[in-house]
Amino acid sequence: MFYPLVSVIIPVYQAEKFLTECVESVRKQDYSELEIVLVNDGSTDRSNQMCEELAAADPRIRVIHQNNKGSGAARNAGIKEATGKYLLFLDADDKLDDSSAIRSLAARAEREQADIVIGTYRRWRANGEK
Repeated sequence: MFYPLVSVIIPVYQAEKFLTECVESVRKQDYSELEIVLVNDGSTDRSNQMCEELAAADPRIRVIHQNNKGSGAARNAGIKEATGKYLLFLDADDKLDDSSAIRSLAARAEREQADIVIGTYRRWRANGEK
């Protein structure tokens, strides 16, 4: 089966508490054909440095820095830099809890020749409750 490149675009703003876990959930996917585009949207916390450290540790990660313009503008900046056939948007305070999530979505998109594929999600409260 052909495995198209998937670009995972992550807008980052004041996300130092969540960013590492978010990116690690993407790096641990069982789908190897992916790139991660971190768009630092003018963060003033440690997110900027964390983005650079994560990119230094994995050649699939690229970082874009911009002044704070909001998550929509950050996603658009990520789209401009993405090289994948498919885009996956993931907020910096979210994570993929299934290691086959990207593979499943990409396979379905290819099989159905779909323009958009939506997966399931779970909402967790700050105290860990579902």
